[in-house]
Amino acid sequence: DKVEKSCYLTTHKRLPHAPQLQLLEEWCLNNDLKRFRQKLHVDPDIFALLVNRLENHPIFSNNSNNPQFPVPVQLAIFLNGVGVGMVKP
Repeated sequence: DKVEKSCYLTTHKRLPHAPQLQLLEEWCLNNDLKRFRQKLHVDPDIFALLVNRLENHPIFSNNSNNPQFPVPVQLAIFLNGVGVGMVKP
């Protein structure tokens, strides 16, 4: 009876891992470059340069009913994932 009630046999709802992307702009405006670098592993000026070079690339456009995230968001997710070892290039 105790085994049936244990948490190991019941499903758990996983909480989403928030990458704090909404804070990136705030960190730049407040000159908190340390946190920006910790999250994306690049300086804000390098991030902006990458966005400018990528945003008009055809890979970031589609004709789907499901729009893509904006290029800065996609790049931030990628850089954060690579930085923590979740994305294998």
